[in-house]
Order: sequence, then C-alpha cells, then structure tokens
Amino acid sequence: MSVQKAPISNTKLQLQVHENPAPAGLLEIRKMFGDSKHMPEFVYSNLSEKERTALCFSAGFKRIDIGKDWGEFTADQRQALRKSLMLLNSVVMAFMKANALDPYKWLQGAKPNEPKYHDGNVVAPIAQLHS
Repeated sequence: MSVQKAPISNTKLQLQVHENPAPAGLLEIRKMFGDSKHMPEFVYSNLSEKERTALCFSAGFKRIDIGKDWGEFTADQRQALRKSLMLLNSVVMAFMKANALDPYKWLQGAKPNEPKYHDGNVVAPIAQLHS
C-alpha cells in the first residue's frame, strides 16, 4: 500500500474565522453574573428583619452582629451566612422530600398548650387540633 504525497506549493493558506454566536443559555448566565439582583448583597438586603435575624442566628452570630448591613460583615461572617443558608436549605429539602410540611402533620399528636396567665387571669390557649 503506497501513499501519494500532494505537491507542496508556496500559496499561503487563508483561514476564515467565523464568529459563532454564544448559545442563548450562556448569554443568560453571563447576564446573571453582572446583574446585582443575583448577588448575595441584594438578596440579603431585601430579606425581612425576621428572615435576617433567623439566618444570622443560625450562623451563630452574636446579637451585636445580627443588625449589621451586608457591607459590615467580614469574609468569615459572609461564609458563615452562606453555610448556614445551605444547612437550612438541606433541612427544608428533607421535610419536603418526606412530604412532611403540612401543618396538620405538625399538630397531630401534639400535647395541648398550657394556659397562659396574664395579670392573674387565664388567657385561653390556642385552639388545638384533635386527632
């Protein structure tokens, strides 16, 4: 079996470069990185005070740190917030996977509320769900 070689010429090869447009999904991802709405600071700043407090408490912050704005957190504190959020997410996902978030399921078999006293008077307890 013999292979024939093509003659070598002095003609320069010209390459045509065609710009391939980026896929639409990739363009969307690029936009997300530049959009402030997709940054932790924006999301944190738009949480309610109760949500921020719960997240900071879960991250193990001291009371003095709970009222801070995003820009006042150190890199370690921001990382603690992220880890806390991921932990809370895994807890929620576990309950969702078990289909155990129905309020009825949470009250089923619970002990009755203790009566609350206010200035010596009994305040009626919250209505109980009877099983």
